[in-house]
Amino acid sequence: MSTAAGRIQRAETNVRLAKETLELGRLQFDAGDINLVELNIYEKSVTESQLSLIEAQFDYFAAQADYRAALSLDPLAE
Repeated sequence: MSTAAGRIQRAETNVRLAKETLELGRLQFDAGDINLVELNIYEKSVTESQLSLIEAQFDYFAAQADYRAALSLDPLAE
């Protein structure tokens, strides 16, 4: 589970960085330095990083459920 938790942390960092890059891209677009296609690439990067975060969270919770099932623990208990 620690591997899955590490993936969540990395994915959260990637989302934050992608959002920062998008904000810089918007400033460049507003200044006329990049075109709409390039801005869309930044937006796509944010979406893909958010999807990776969701996948990492799913993997973490699946690993947690498998672990609890292997120990015959209540899957809903904390």
